[in-house]
Amino acid sequence: MTPRDGPGSISDRISHPLGVERLARAGYLCVRCADRDDYHDGNLLWLERAPAAGSLAGWLEVWRRELGVFPGVRRIQLRWETGDAAQADDALASEVTALGGSLAQHPGLVLGALVEPARPADVAVRELVPGDWPAVLALHREEAVADAHRVFLEWAVAGSRALVAAGRAHFWGAFDRDTLAGAAGLCAEGGHAALCEVATARAFRRRGIAATLCHRALEAHLRRRPADAVVVVAEPGEATRLYQRLGFLPASRVWTFSRAA
Repeated sequence: MTPRDGPGSISDRISHPLGVERLARAGYLCVRCADRDDYHDGNLLWLERAPAAGSLAGWLEVWRRELGVFPGVRRIQLRWETGDAAQADDALASEVTALGGSLAQHPGLVLGALVEPARPADVAVRELVPGDWPAVLALHREEAVADAHRVFLEWAVAGSRALVAAGRAHFWGAFDRDTLAGAAGLCAEGGHAALCEVATARAFRRRGIAATLCHRALEAHLRRRPADAVVVVAEPGEATRLYQRLGFLPASRVWTFSRAA
């Protein structure tokens, strides 16, 4: 599996803000966002394959050469994708620990047959209009603690709006009367689509809103582009189970080595 054909890399490629560059190198992609060097997921290396045990220190040097020149980058990230059944190599895991890093994994899923939630939430779902975006920003800021994170989220939401303006994304909201209860994006390019930025307001969680929102957004997208292969990268646990109930099938694992720069 290469950085171009797995659910994780597809999602990464088509949902990034417009200013993110993807530079093809021998054995990896350099993903960089010079305009926002504090954007962790916009400044990393996507490796073509899982690194061999003993190679991580060398990859850190490659990262420093490519991205260490940006003063705002505070987090080293190396990412790769494997088959769904792959496990972390013990020797590689020991190397991660020795280098002071951590290794996270997230399932990459592909939509099979779309399944309607067993108990749809009683909310109105529609595409967002320009006047909805302040509520979207407030929704994402619910979990922000630091001022710097709040400023970053303002930039990120502006990036989502730019994707919509460029015709590369549609964003949907779930509304309880006039209150935005949840939001989700669908980015599309080149025969693929990816769910992204799925969030539910704290006061509306555990009511099935995310499932209802995603189902209706996917249903509307597939009416427009029925041949698209739809992917998502999920948090392990309940989020993954939610997508599986909608008809997504496990297809890959996305691994991220992370360490302070």
